[in-house]
Amino acid sequence: MAVLDAIKDHLNLPSWDSPSLLSGAALLLLLFITYFLVSSVNAWRRLRHFPGAFFARISYLPLLRQTWNANLLATLDELEQKYGKVVCIGPNELLCADADEIARISGVRSTWGRAGWYRIMSFDPDNESMVTFMDPPSHDKRKAMLMRGYEGRGLVKWEEVVDSQIDIMVCLLREKYAKPGSTAVVDWAAMARYFSLDIAVTGVTGKSWGTLHSEKDVHGFFSVGEALIPFMHCLAVWSGVRSIIASPRVLRLVGPGVGDKSGLGHFMGQVQAETAARVTDPHAKGNDLISDFLNNGLAPRDCETEAALAAIAGSDTAASPIRHIMLFLASTPYVYNKLKAEIAQGIKTGQISSPVRHAEAQNLPYLQAVLHEGFRIMPTTLTGFPKRVPPEGDTICGMKVPPGTDIYPNNRAILLDKSVYGDDVHLFRPERWLECSPEAKTVMSRNLDIIFSKGRWQCPGKNLAWMELHKVYVELLRNFDVQIVNPGAQPWKIRSYTTIVIENFYLRFTEAKLG
Repeated sequence: MAVLDAIKDHLNLPSWDSPSLLSGAALLLLLFITYFLVSSVNAWRRLRHFPGAFFARISYLPLLRQTWNANLLATLDELEQKYGKVVCIGPNELLCADADEIARISGVRSTWGRAGWYRIMSFDPDNESMVTFMDPPSHDKRKAMLMRGYEGRGLVKWEEVVDSQIDIMVCLLREKYAKPGSTAVVDWAAMARYFSLDIAVTGVTGKSWGTLHSEKDVHGFFSVGEALIPFMHCLAVWSGVRSIIASPRVLRLVGPGVGDKSGLGHFMGQVQAETAARVTDPHAKGNDLISDFLNNGLAPRDCETEAALAAIAGSDTAASPIRHIMLFLASTPYVYNKLKAEIAQGIKTGQISSPVRHAEAQNLPYLQAVLHEGFRIMPTTLTGFPKRVPPEGDTICGMKVPPGTDIYPNNRAILLDKSVYGDDVHLFRPERWLECSPEAKTVMSRNLDIIFSKGRWQCPGKNLAWMELHKVYVELLRNFDVQIVNPGAQPWKIRSYTTIVIENFYLRFTEAKLG
């Protein structure tokens, strides 16, 4: 109270019980209540014809509570079962579980733009990236300059980068964890993260951080982000606060900076230095994304932003499925043994090199089925990358949607659609991808691709993510047997926001070389 009194005296305000101050406070309260009621009625009227909980229509609190509780996997199942394909989840937000509609609004010729959700991925207050451009033309122009590098058609030899990190992983597991008589266990959640980060950083700068080899978050890249995960996911869905937090002014105050000693800011500083070196000395260019972006005409300042983004996105896209597919495999013996047998046969017949080539792994049908089924059961993104209805409005599942409404895809429900995947959709059963007709498989695969988005908005790192998965599982299972350390009720700690966060997932590796 003493602090408030000091502020009052400094500002020459009247005493707390002054009639003028009380009447002013009452007026402000009345104005706030009036604003809340009017805005709530307007929000309710706009989307009143869509099913959903009443309070979700007028307030972000239900959506924030569900996000903060980190149990979105279960929530998405419940929403689709209770309300159907389209449900109102916020004052300006709809959740859509119709794969055809999601594919349509993300199409190359679609007039839909990005929703404000994308702004939360801003980290550079003075520059836009491919992910934060809101208008399609700017996004398309920037993406066209980047795709050669992402797809491995430029300077970066992604398969060589992935092979180098797999070799480090296999050697580390053999020398530290899989020795006869060893009782050491691996935190697979952490190792998958280090593996993917080193691939991303090596591809971007040409130099590995060595996080996998040392099994340490060398530059604190993850530590700050982990603490902010619940807040960032909540801010992403809360439009009013999101626009403030993602504004350049706030980012300059609290966002990462190139002078930071750790975290994303440290990496941004490293990228800035590497970019400057390549600009001043053409001989400094190498087989990395920075050099590739510059060669494709990207301005140095834009190159810094895009290269930093590539490491952020690349370190997460593959790490999540590398973690959870391992749980599905190790806890389903017939699948595990069948995949091991396919790999052993491929080695015996010369179909699989050492290390396995990506093209070779893609020709292993059961491996393909295992990976597709793992992605289906637990998609890397549950509701992310929403789009905004264009000014002329549109129709979703036969219902008119007003302009400016944000449509979130319900990836979880789409990939549990019984009409597409069968009645046993909650069961990890790779055979469903082998037993179906070619026409059914086309639909199944198309729906699965939605987790990487579609059309112009498709994730540029999709091919790299698939390459990492194909190669890492062949090399791990040709060299080791795997056992879950805590096979009971909680083999891991899992939190589900827009993305899946897995921690404390411990495995035991023993050497079992197939060839």
